[in-house]
Amino acid sequence: MAEIDPKIAELDARLDSLVRTQIDFQQEISTIRRELTKLRGGPPSLVTRPLTEPSRQYVPPTELRQPPPNHTGDVPPPSFGMKPGAGKSGSSAPHENAFSKQAAAYKGSAKSDLEKFIGENLISKIGIVILILGVAIGAKYAIDNGWVSPLMRIVFGYVMGFGLLGFAVRLKAKYLNFSAVLLSGGMAIMYFVTYFAYAYYGLMPQAAAFILMAMFTAFTVASAIFYNRQVIAHIGLVGAYAVPFLLSDDSGNYLFLFSYVAVINTGILAIAVSKFWKPLYYTAFAFTWLIFGSWFFTKYSATQHFSLAAIYVGVFFLIFYLVGMVYRLVTDKVAAVENAGFVLVNSFVFYGFSYAIVASRENLQGYEGLLTVAHAAFHSVAAQAISRFKASAVDVVQVLTILTIIFSTIAVPVQFDGNTVTLVWTVEAAVLFWFGRARLIPLFEYFSYPLMVLATGSMFVDWFQVYADRTNTVSELNRQPIANGDFITALVFVAAFSFIYVTNRRKNEGSAIGSGLIRPFGIAVAAIGLFVLYNSFRIEISNFFHLWAVHHTIDEIGTWPVGLAQFNFIWQLNYTMLFLVAMCVVNLRKVRSAVLGFTGIGFSVLTLFLFVTAGMYEFYTLRNAYPVGDGVYVPTMNIAIRYISYMFAAALLWSLFAYSRNELLTRLVPAKALQLSFEALFYTTVFITASCELVDLMVQFNVPDATKLGLSILWGVFALALIALGIAWNKKHLRIAAIGLLAVTLVKLFIYDVADLPTIPKTILFVSLGLLLLIVSFLYNKFTALIFKADAEPHE
Repeated sequence: MAEIDPKIAELDARLDSLVRTQIDFQQEISTIRRELTKLRGGPPSLVTRPLTEPSRQYVPPTELRQPPPNHTGDVPPPSFGMKPGAGKSGSSAPHENAFSKQAAAYKGSAKSDLEKFIGENLISKIGIVILILGVAIGAKYAIDNGWVSPLMRIVFGYVMGFGLLGFAVRLKAKYLNFSAVLLSGGMAIMYFVTYFAYAYYGLMPQAAAFILMAMFTAFTVASAIFYNRQVIAHIGLVGAYAVPFLLSDDSGNYLFLFSYVAVINTGILAIAVSKFWKPLYYTAFAFTWLIFGSWFFTKYSATQHFSLAAIYVGVFFLIFYLVGMVYRLVTDKVAAVENAGFVLVNSFVFYGFSYAIVASRENLQGYEGLLTVAHAAFHSVAAQAISRFKASAVDVVQVLTILTIIFSTIAVPVQFDGNTVTLVWTVEAAVLFWFGRARLIPLFEYFSYPLMVLATGSMFVDWFQVYADRTNTVSELNRQPIANGDFITALVFVAAFSFIYVTNRRKNEGSAIGSGLIRPFGIAVAAIGLFVLYNSFRIEISNFFHLWAVHHTIDEIGTWPVGLAQFNFIWQLNYTMLFLVAMCVVNLRKVRSAVLGFTGIGFSVLTLFLFVTAGMYEFYTLRNAYPVGDGVYVPTMNIAIRYISYMFAAALLWSLFAYSRNELLTRLVPAKALQLSFEALFYTTVFITASCELVDLMVQFNVPDATKLGLSILWGVFALALIALGIAWNKKHLRIAAIGLLAVTLVKLFIYDVADLPTIPKTILFVSLGLLLLIVSFLYNKFTALIFKADAEPHE
């Protein structure tokens, strides 16, 4: 035993150290929980009770191992996560922390709330509906079998309704929700019974039925306030709006109808505002405009009802407008977005009806624009008044400002047309975007985007109108180039979109569209602005030639004099090439945009394709018209225009060469691919241009067989030049292209050229091509080591 005692003492000491460590851990955990509960505002019961001071006293290890039966110490066992004393005999439940208790309480609360809703509300409402249906079914059976007279039926209905009301009043003190449901059912029965007594059985006059229903409505509304329940107010509201229709005798007294609806709206909406019952507000809005709209589209007559409709459409609008403003200003229970939506809907419904009313009178049909401006002015005045009344109501002022802008925008196309609409919308879009982005007003920025779309669409409509005018009245058209509204409008449009583009780049913090859309939006704005700038000058070129055509001889069907149409197309093509060259220079030196670079390359390729196809055909047409000069144009220009176009095409090719060598694009596309693409485009353009020019010169100087003798020799010389360049510059693709061209030339020689070709030209052709082929072969033999050594080097 002597040898075991030291081991026991060592284990006792280790156990004692662990116990003390556990005590310190538990104390720290309790402190942290207590502080967290205070910060969260939780109940004190969720805080674990801290260890008492005696528990921190030293306890001998032997006593820890063998506690006496009556031991009541607070020292917890060495088990982390257990309550003090949880490890004792008879207490084995795990410790529940604050989160688990709150989660359990939440689940229990959710279950109890659902059960309470079903038991106290849903079941009672279903029950009252079933009760009413049951009474209706029983009454119908009794009526069908003649058990009761009409008077007894009505009396029984009133007794049933008053009985429910009596029960409702009796049960209100202890069962408020159930009492409210009973009262609602009772009032519904009273409405229907009164209606049946008047409409089906004739037991009471119209005036008495109206007074009864008005009293029922007033009592229902008062009960809704007394019970503080919206459902009762809704029943009263539905009944109030139904009364004039249920009791109508088709007398056509619409003045009384709208006056009644206005009075009902004023009372009901006053209650909605005082109780902050939004659903009541929306229900009244829907019923009012539905009633007015049904009447307007079915009964309205401009000669009989103009004043009535104009007055009451304004009364209804003002009631909902003022209630909406008051509702937002006196309470925060209505979200800004919700209030904005309601105000916008109410304003547009009113504008739609007021516009239709004004348009229904012929003598007022020119004043729709003035009406629209009046709408804008009204909202502007309201915005000023509210900003002074409550400076913090920023969202309301912004909504009214947007309405001012909207109706000001609408007024332009309503009152004007053409360039004025485009000008106003363009400037308005730029101003709104600047205010929205620079002054950090997202609502203005959001509204500027549809205005940009509208302005762009209006710009295109203006252009289409130009073409329509030319087609319909060519002989009367007198649109001066540059000095016309379309060109001025286009310049303003470009300036406005440039301003938007610069603002988008410099003030990109706080954007309403998010940082990820700033760059795509800028690209879209730049693209639209560039296109409008390009097309505005292109249209003026067309205007110049149209005006020239108008002032000279035109045949009966409006055909232009010979050559003017060709000059119109060619100069537009030249302008396009010049525009693309200028865009390249600006981009490479200032803008440095890869997107703009690739876009310019794409349009340049398309323009060169038009140049070597349609352009060459127009050159051919002008050359054929050269001897026919009739004073309409300078005959020598028919020939000179082709060389002017060649200079523009050369400049465009230079711009493509600059793109292919600039690091702006070589960072995204391999430099070799860009260079090969440029060389293919360059040599193809030169080849087609040289072929067309040779044919033109041979025809002009009366040299026969231009397409046979001339082209074949030219193609052979061109192939020889490509081979020489390919050898000199070590470009295999040029040599391969030359060999392909030689193959095509030989096929052309034996299939097309030899047919019907005289002997001398045929001899010249064969000798020339033979010599060219021999020269090609000689070059390959002379430089074979250089050629094939260079070809082999990349593979080593």
